[in-house]
Amino acid sequence: MVLHGTWLTLTGCGGWSGAETVGRAHQASKPRPFAGNHPAGKADPMAVRDGGGGCPKQGWSPARLRGHRAPTFPQTWPGHPAQQSPPRTAGLCWDLSWLAATREPSPAAPQRCPEALRPGSPGLMEPPREGGGGVPEMAAALRAAKRALRAQLRQRLRALGTAEKQRQSRLLSRKVIGHSRYQESKRIAIFLSMPDEIQTEEIIKDIFKQGKECFIPRYKPDSNHMDMLKLSSAEDISSLTLTSWNILQPSDDDSAREEALAGGGLDLIFMPGLGFDKKGNRLGRGKGYYDTYLERCMKHPSGKPYTIALAFKEQICESVPVAENDVQVDEILYEDC
Repeated sequence: MVLHGTWLTLTGCGGWSGAETVGRAHQASKPRPFAGNHPAGKADPMAVRDGGGGCPKQGWSPARLRGHRAPTFPQTWPGHPAQQSPPRTAGLCWDLSWLAATREPSPAAPQRCPEALRPGSPGLMEPPREGGGGVPEMAAALRAAKRALRAQLRQRLRALGTAEKQRQSRLLSRKVIGHSRYQESKRIAIFLSMPDEIQTEEIIKDIFKQGKECFIPRYKPDSNHMDMLKLSSAEDISSLTLTSWNILQPSDDDSAREEALAGGGLDLIFMPGLGFDKKGNRLGRGKGYYDTYLERCMKHPSGKPYTIALAFKEQICESVPVAENDVQVDEILYEDC
């Protein structure tokens, strides 16, 4: 779907289509007939489509999901060269540039469905932010898709036994220690694991064994701000404070530790997350800590560090819905990679 130059698609984890992902989140049922005289058929043209080819999925449009009547397409609209109803392009992408005529002028939308909209694509790109002429319903659909996927992934992780988590964690620790990027890096940031994440204790011990510098996150509550503060040793972890999120981190009044970007920056960041796809898209827990921190890294003289996500194989999805400000991971390590 084209929305003022922004392409959108929804694909869930484990093979859900966008319509199924949004439909599950909103308990939608049947599509409503299309009131216009569009040659492509009588399904609601605002319905979320599933990649390329075939008939529309049995899903509601984002506008209908929010309890509003979805707009029908006019027979003509200002500025369209053929003065016809909106074209249906390859891959069931709809050109909605006629909507811009009721707001402010916008560049002509592309008429071909890019690779990002085909099956297995990176996912949904968020509509333009405030002032960009975006449609709120699409942003709401993105949030709904992310919520639905997070719920599914949490359920998968709850079903994963302790012994299996330890087995995969040991396997990934060996992969990391033998990884060329890890071996070449001197300043490394790594997360302290929660129970539903790959356990990182063995990696942290090896960082100090190899004489590298280790940095860990300190999250600021009620914001998206995070710092990476230096650990003095693996044993230093026992001196940290347990937060309400059940995460160990340096206390707020701990000002003696070096912050990575106040010094030489970082060579490598190991990233947590709830879900990932093989294109490097990451679904976090919704706060945006790592995306915001990586933006700060890009302004540092040393530049953006290499990023590696550590994941259970159960966290790998067919496709993760993403927004324009979601930063891709350079590499994802899991059992079968």
